[in-house]
Formats: sequence, structure tokens, C-alpha cells
Amino acid sequence: MRKINFMFSRCKMAIPSSGKERLFTFALDNNIQIWGSKTRGEIFSFFVYQKDADKIRNAFSELIISERMLGVSRLILRLRSRIGILLGAIAFLAILTYTSTHLWDVRVSGNREVGDDEIISVLEECGLSIGKRISGLEMDQICVDFLNKDEKISYITVNMRGNVAYVDVIEASRAENDTDNGDRAVNIVAKDNAVIESINVYSGRGVVKKGDVVLAGDLLISGIGDGLNKTEIVNANGEVLGRVSHDFYIEIPKIIATKSYTNRKNIGFSINFFGKTLNILKYSGNLPYVYDTIESKEQLSVFGKINLPIYITKTVALQYQSVDCPLSENEMVKLAYNRLNSEISSTLSGAMLVEKRTYGEFIDGKFILTSRVISIEDISKKSEIIVE
Repeated sequence: MRKINFMFSRCKMAIPSSGKERLFTFALDNNIQIWGSKTRGEIFSFFVYQKDADKIRNAFSELIISERMLGVSRLILRLRSRIGILLGAIAFLAILTYTSTHLWDVRVSGNREVGDDEIISVLEECGLSIGKRISGLEMDQICVDFLNKDEKISYITVNMRGNVAYVDVIEASRAENDTDNGDRAVNIVAKDNAVIESINVYSGRGVVKKGDVVLAGDLLISGIGDGLNKTEIVNANGEVLGRVSHDFYIEIPKIIATKSYTNRKNIGFSINFFGKTLNILKYSGNLPYVYDTIESKEQLSVFGKINLPIYITKTVALQYQSVDCPLSENEMVKLAYNRLNSEISSTLSGAMLVEKRTYGEFIDGKFILTSRVISIEDISKKSEIIVE
């Protein structure tokens, strides 16, 4: 108990040195403990417990030179005049206690075509959202519900690390060629018209060779083969590279519509705390008739290292006008080639380009650009074997 009193309620007092004998007599008669006493010149200082300070104050009011409370009692007394600080400290402790057991953030990896926001939105429908109590989350059931709702994802797993949920996914478009079909046997067929460049069979029976011409849907590797005593059905697997031809057509008119932004813009702010959004400022004025929206989201952190479940979103609405813009011939040609290169990059991602023939001409005020690109790419696609 004395240790508790020492930590939470001490008082340092000072009286003239001439009164110390009277003080010790008073303390002995009233069972008051005095410690840490020092005499400096004409001043005698000492420590007592807070519960005894009132007795000394009443008995030696005319002699007390100074007194100062120490420990938690002093802190509480100081905060009484600063109620905002006290309430803030209480709120901070409450938030810290609450957040230590609840989900702070959701981070997605493994996705290429499906956006993070779309995946997180479906997870929220399945019960995984910021602010949820971690102990109440049934991860296995959440993953099952997710796969039943979203056909774009073929595999998902959720792992908790501290207050953050790490979500790893495999998209259905990737899984089609990257994973097997379980117990269903498959053939490998061509997904494009092509000339075979090479074939590597991992399982099944190859039915084409280098130089063969195939059409989309033609059989490349069969999952049906002849065994010793019976016909065997397996999951065909392998890599088939083919030379594929792609045609591109770009048309650029003489006059195109462009956006001309005005100086008018409206700004809005909102705070998202544990998945709950509070609009601080919806917009700084009436929205223009036509506008583009630019949204930026910033997550608050402590010292730039510990992310908090608090997001500040700034939304800017920029007014624009649609303006007809005439192009010079050089500008038309440059724009056409930029669009062509963009289409080739998106269409032939991962393929090896071996030949490219491009032709452009001006016809009736337009610039027409055509291009034939020859590439070598994987043309294999799995097709389920239907056994009747």
C-alpha cells in the first residue's frame, strides 16, 4: 500500500528550518510519515503522503512556504483544467483497445485483370470488411461464399497478420491454362488459326507437327490414347507455339472532339473510419453540367510505418467543354500510330513479334492505317472431353 501511495499521491512541502522540531513532534503524535527531508539554509523541505498533507497544511498554515503534489494526483489535477486533453486521452485509449481486436486493412495480391476495389467489395458482401471483429471472422466460409459470388476468381485465400487481412487470388482467366480440370479429362485445341512452330507434349498424344496449318478449335494434343488393353483418357497437357497473323485497322478523322477544361472545379472531402464514411464536405459548390472526377485516397499512418484504419478521400470535379479540334496531317498520322502501337501491345502481350507490315493513306479527309502483324505465341487451349 505504501508503494501505491508513493506512486499515486505524494506531496513535497517546505517550511522555515526553525519549525522542523515542531513538525517532527506533530508527525509523531499523528502517525505521519516524513521522508526525504533536506535543510538548505533557512528552508526545510520534506515529503509526505497526500492523505497527510491536509493535516500538516491545517496545523502549519502560517509556516508553509511551498507545496507541490507529485505522481498521478498532480497529473489529474492539471488535466482538470484541460478537459479537452483528458477526453482526448480517454478517447485514444478507447480507440486503441477497440482497434487491437478489429480488422484494420485488406490487401489483395495475385490479381491482374480484376481490380482490388472489386475484390474487396465482394469480400464485404461475404462478411470481411474493415472494422469487423477478427475473432468473429470465419475465413474458410468467407472464401467459399466469395467463389460462389464471383466467377472471375477461381481461387482465394485469406490470412490474418496482426490487424491486416492479406488476400491472395488466382483469376479464372489465368487458371484456365495454369491449373488442371480436376477429374475432368481435357484435350488441347487451337485458340487461333496458325502455323505450328513447335509442340511439347507433357501428357496425352500430340496430333500435329511443325509446319502444320491449323484452324481455331482444331485438336493439337489428344487426351485419348490407346493403352495396352483399353483406351486411356487423360488430362492432355503441353505447350504448342504457332505463327499467328493479326490484322489491325485504325481510322483518324480530320476533326476530333476534345475536352477543354475550364477553371471551375468543386472539391469534396470524406473520412472513412473502419469502413464507415463521413462526408466532411460533399462539394464546395454546385456541380457543373459536365465534369470529370479525380479521386485521391490517403491512408493515415503513425510515423509513416503503422497504417491506421482511417482514410481521407479528396474528390475533385473538373468542369470541361467539348471542343472540335482540327488536326494537321502530321498530327493525324502520329495519333494513328500511337493507337496502333497501343492495340498491338494489349492484344499481343507476351507474344514474340516476327513481322509487321503497315500501310497508311488519306481517304476523304481521314487517315486510314492498316497493319498485319505476324507473331509466335502459345495457341493452346484446354477443351473438356465429353464421354458418352
